[in-house]
Amino acid sequence: MTPDQPEPLQQIEQALRTPYWHHADFWINAAIGAAGAIIGAVGLYYAIKAFRAARAAQRAAMDAKTAADQAGRFMTMQTVAIELMGISQRLNNLDQKIRFREARFLLDEVTGKIHRFTAPFLNNPELAPSITRIHETLISTKNALSGVIPSPGEEEVEGQTYNAIQGETATLNLYVNDLLGLLEVKSHQQLAI
Repeated sequence: MTPDQPEPLQQIEQALRTPYWHHADFWINAAIGAAGAIIGAVGLYYAIKAFRAARAAQRAAMDAKTAADQAGRFMTMQTVAIELMGISQRLNNLDQKIRFREARFLLDEVTGKIHRFTAPFLNNPELAPSITRIHETLISTKNALSGVIPSPGEEEVEGQTYNAIQGETATLNLYVNDLLGLLEVKSHQQLAI
């Protein structure tokens, strides 16, 4: 130090000669930095932990959605199977004395139900061929029934309607039962998953 330097310069020179770790503001800043690093590390730890928990929750949600979808498909198959069993029983118990009007009503009812119940499965490659055969047989049955439409004022011959459609309804019943079997196999496969 030179005596001719003003006092503020002497203080600056003294501050520059003193090691920086001897100053209180160094330790304050170091403590704040260390606390920030610790807080950052703890935050990173909890962020990673939250990310892993969110990923596990997402997997669980996807598993639950898959299980719910499979349960929904299973219930749909079971519901359709029950309805098809009812249709099969009606076709199987066709009265030999059935009149044209009753046969037309039965065929319209069966056609509507079968189309409604099989619609969800039309794009299923395992079920589509069986459903197509059923739909084709419904058309054949309708054509067979059209062949015995009574003329106005004409008396129906007993057994004529039955004889006209019984072969087609037997085939239709066979195909409905084939579809029932396929639905049963698929529903058991769903249960096995």
